[in-house]
Amino acid sequence: MTQRRNNKKKGMVGELLAANYLQSHGYELIDKNIQIGHLEIDLLLKKEDAYYFVEVKYRKNRSFGDPIEAMTKQKCLLFKRAVFAYLSRHQMSHEIIHLSFMGILEENGSLTYNWITDFFA
Repeated sequence: MTQRRNNKKKGMVGELLAANYLQSHGYELIDKNIQIGHLEIDLLLKKEDAYYFVEVKYRKNRSFGDPIEAMTKQKCLLFKRAVFAYLSRHQMSHEIIHLSFMGILEENGSLTYNWITDFFA
């Protein structure tokens, strides 16, 4: 399996774990893997009157650092661009939105979730 395919598969696992975790905490899954040109939004959820655009990073161990360390300045910028393009395309100028991050670390068979609601503020 190529590295790219392996990364995509790992990303899908992380997104599924994140979606399940957030749904168990009262969030409604609206959409996932939203493509906007070459940009992507991993998850879009809703809770009460607010929408949560979520970037998910999943690590099976710390060999590449904690998930949050993968959020470079460039990746943050691309995520923001994707969200603003989505908002414009769907005419969501009056909605309450949160640009969020979900980091998931798997160690010794245990999962640790790092949910930051307004990571990109």
